Amino acid sequence: MGAYMSAPNKEKVSEDGSGPSYSYGASSMQGWRTGMEDAHVAKTDVAGGIGMFAVFDGHGGKEVANFCAKYMPSEFAALAKKTHSINDQTLRDAFHKMDSMLREEKYAEELAILSGKYDDGNSSPSPPAAGSPTASGGPLRAPSSKERAAQMVRTSLNASLDDAKRKGKLT
Repeated sequence: MGAYMSAPNKEKVSEDGSGPSYSYGASSMQGWRTGMEDAHVAKTDVAGGIGMFAVFDGHGGKEVANFCAKYMPSEFAALAKKTHSINDQTLRDAFHKMDSMLREEKYAEELAILSGKYDDGNSSPSPPAAGSPTASGGPLRAPSSKERAAQMVRTSLNASLDDAKRKGKLT
């Protein structure tokens, strides 16, 4: 059935909380997809008493949604602190920062892990420890499955971002 299951997964993951003058609730459900692709942020204070509530749709892959949910609040806060302002431009700049970070080599392994395509040959869900034979790799060797997965993610992300730019959806 491809990316869809024969019956929806109706299990819901919910949370609630409150800020200085409001309450919130959030709930997610996988539905018909073979895996959850979306992520969300519900933070009551990311910068100067400003809350952030966001849903990141997994069209770019679940790794992109999870990556943005992890980094968007802190990047938004850093930009707000740097510019001494919180406005529409701050939010736009935070999204552009996510685009930039997704292309950075230093996040490739993390994206591969978030994609579920990371494999160090030992079926370990975590990256190899620094200095381990798997991490150092030694002299000439074939790319590991971790490196292949990271490259697949980078290629997919770059193609998606380039396509969005061509269609005028990104500047």
